[in-house]
Amino acid sequence: MFRIRKTVLSMLKDRGYAVAKKRLNQTMAEFKENYNGQRSSQNQLYVKSDAAAMDDSQAKLLLFFHDDEKLNVESLNSYCLLMLDNKVDHAIIVIKGSTQISKKDLEAMKPCEIEIFYQQELLVNITEHELVPQHSVLTEQEKHDLLKKYRVKDSQLPKIQIEDPIARYYGVKRGQVMKIVRASETAGRYVTYRLAY
Repeated sequence: MFRIRKTVLSMLKDRGYAVAKKRLNQTMAEFKENYNGQRSSQNQLYVKSDAAAMDDSQAKLLLFFHDDEKLNVESLNSYCLLMLDNKVDHAIIVIKGSTQISKKDLEAMKPCEIEIFYQQELLVNITEHELVPQHSVLTEQEKHDLLKKYRVKDSQLPKIQIEDPIARYYGVKRGQVMKIVRASETAGRYVTYRLAY
């Protein structure tokens, strides 16, 4: 659970949310001391965003660690109600096992925007792997400037699926553009862009 929590907090920081350094740099001993036997405090974490990096619609996020083996629609409804009570429109649920939740079920939860991650997806921070190049999500203004600079339409850009592990890590939405910087032996660094679809 320690490694999963650390990866999730790094993911939120990379998305622009304000995560305290104390939480990010927490040691295993501190984690055990804070959470051993206190499952309820570990299961829910409220994260505020960095106002400079995020727009108002994504100002807050709730993070849940789902204890049961399966996540069903009833559980999803209870998470959505909790989000509405806290005036939060975005949540991430980390689950152990399988789920019967479909994309339609998640869309039916509007205005609650819920992302689901499996624990095994978060055991390792994929952005820290040596073969994964540096990724970032462009703002709408940066996307506009990019398209204008190269005189292309967004449909002419190479694509990345929103289900791609890196796109999921960064919470990329359909229509957003990712900037990818790779090391190159000849050019030093090689920059490419991908449109999420």
